Amino acid sequence: MITKLELKNFRCFEDFTFDGIRPVTLIAGENNVGKSALLESVCLFMGRNTPQVFNVLNDIRGLNRMPFTPYTVWESLFSNYNTNEAINIRVVFDGTECLLSLSSGEALEFDISDSDFGDTLSMVENYPLKVQYIENDTENNFNYILLREGRIAIEREGRKYRKYRSHLLSRRLHRILPNYLSTKLPISTSRIANLLDSHLRHGTIGKIVDILNIFDNRVKDLLITSTNGIPGVAVDLGLPVKLPINILGDGINKLLGIILSMFSNPDGILLIDEIENGFHYSFFPKLWEIIGKLTIETGCQVFATTHSSECIDGSLKLATSSENPDLFRFVRLDRVEGVVVPKIFSNDSFEYAVNNNWEVR
Repeated sequence: MITKLELKNFRCFEDFTFDGIRPVTLIAGENNVGKSALLESVCLFMGRNTPQVFNVLNDIRGLNRMPFTPYTVWESLFSNYNTNEAINIRVVFDGTECLLSLSSGEALEFDISDSDFGDTLSMVENYPLKVQYIENDTENNFNYILLREGRIAIEREGRKYRKYRSHLLSRRLHRILPNYLSTKLPISTSRIANLLDSHLRHGTIGKIVDILNIFDNRVKDLLITSTNGIPGVAVDLGLPVKLPINILGDGINKLLGIILSMFSNPDGILLIDEIENGFHYSFFPKLWEIIGKLTIETGCQVFATTHSSECIDGSLKLATSSENPDLFRFVRLDRVEGVVVPKIFSNDSFEYAVNNNWEVR
């Protein structure tokens, strides 16, 4: 679990420290203050060893349709596009301090034999992204290099260029930690079906159905379907036909995505941008109760952002739980004299703010 996060030269964070992070952390703040960027920093830290992390981050920002250059793939990660200074993401993870540093390397130009695709791919005329990761006394260094045709290669120390691993970036989510849910990058129905399959095989689907029943008491069962070889999910509502989950609205799809992501990611991390979208305000207390229970059961840490006062109010019971007083944290990001700073609420101050209708969004 992440308990502390320090950011330097990442997105809008020139120098930022957030200490006291808890298993469930809810982040609020005005537009363009860095809520999504904070989630992205965690995504980059956890996905540092796979080129697909750039796919996720750029899909969120709509940059994957732009030309394949350092400017579009990774320069936007640097604060104000300042690549003269390294990005530093320092994290206390499970009690261990870890440092991820990203910086621009020297420009290179050569051909790389790519055995994965059986051809020779010329490197795009640019510079590599140097990656340094330090944990305890162990240091890991490698480079990300852009190839033509949307491919990224990894160069590790002591290996020849022909040993590079090359990945083709696409708009599909691959196996990457942490799971990221947002209105811009929703979890696909086929991925939901694949996650659901393991519960069907292990006989634990009833647990998923019981939780969905809190959202809609008509839900009786879930089934995996296939259309032209593409897996999908159908819901049994007690009607003559089983309905594709896609047509039942955003709420049940999003809730199922949250549930399955947490069950499939024990002791992992789930990032949820704009968690309120798709849910009626009356469901928020139950939503936070579900997330709290699943966090305790699975050990999956949750970071979520919101603009909704109803969503914030709905989390009060979770924040004031006497059984789990260290489960929930609310933080508001503010910009003070051009610098993003966190306003961290204790359980008592959060309860006082909600009960007195303070504006904390």
